[in-house]
Amino acid sequence: MLIKVEKNFVDEVLKERNEELVNVLRRLLWAIQFGKHIVFFEISDYERLIECSQLGNIEKASLKKAKKKNYQIKSIKSEVNIICHITTKEKTRREDKNIYINPKEYLGFNFEEETHLITENLVDACFFVKYILSNYQRIHKTRKIATNFFGLMGGGSTIGQVMKQEVELKQHFAFAITDSDKKYPICRKKGDTCMSVEKELKKEPFNCGHYIMQNVMEVENLLPLFVVLGNKELNGKNIEDSMLNDWSYFDMKKGLYVSNEQKYNSYWNENINDSCILNIFETACKNGSKECIIEGFGEKVLSNFLKLMEKKTTIFKDEDLSDNQKKEWENIGKHLISWCCCFSKERC
Repeated sequence: MLIKVEKNFVDEVLKERNEELVNVLRRLLWAIQFGKHIVFFEISDYERLIECSQLGNIEKASLKKAKKKNYQIKSIKSEVNIICHITTKEKTRREDKNIYINPKEYLGFNFEEETHLITENLVDACFFVKYILSNYQRIHKTRKIATNFFGLMGGGSTIGQVMKQEVELKQHFAFAITDSDKKYPICRKKGDTCMSVEKELKKEPFNCGHYIMQNVMEVENLLPLFVVLGNKELNGKNIEDSMLNDWSYFDMKKGLYVSNEQKYNSYWNENINDSCILNIFETACKNGSKECIIEGFGEKVLSNFLKLMEKKTTIFKDEDLSDNQKKEWENIGKHLISWCCCFSKERC
């Protein structure tokens, strides 16, 4: 997280010498030292704080480190979609792209801990960071911005409970990424998983954020299709790209079935690009059959993809992704760098 320590907070620390506020300042400086967040001050405040007798040598070294990197802040601001302000003049709240934290209201906020990244499974986070974030930073030339996070597994149905804990504790920055579980593009019904997170965010917590993938059904739809289809370990059924016009809402794990929902069937009737498969689908619709039309790649397709790619240094290019995948890779990359950016960890 990009954190600006406002002048009014520094003024109060130096004027009042309040030990509780000094401890908040220490936590912010530890965030710099241990590479948890990007913390910066007004230029004039660095020297004022370096002279503060209540700070130790290590904390002062963190201030000097941040001051040296202050020239990077302008460019970092242009890359993130959220910024946190530490201030004693505002109420603690979140307003669109700004988080305001008044330390007098939340003395126990753990600035010295990295952002909690909540995903349905830890392999999701691994894929997001290893491929999507690295791709985003390569394209936007932001590799100099380090990132750090602590992964929390939501476990699908229990992800709402994980977010509820973050909302109630109000001790960490927390960001969740969930599947939409949309079965077709204009589907308005969201999955239970993302809705359980949305329910908690209706409480308007200042410390939490959430992104729902809107252009695909689930995280597995973000996998470069040529890798999945072109490898026998992943594609044992010899499923071909030409079977469908668009794979964005195909259930990669379970496969394609007929539904009782007319809009769903109409979409897939137009999206199937193989005449034999289309005939099977149309017949199944008429008969109300529940047979599988196109088999999926199994429950472990994502983890198997990661194992397959583990020893490779593949860089995915725009032409390797569909239009919907490009949109999601861009959106997720932006959120990750915004909520998880940090100074690189250095010895002070």
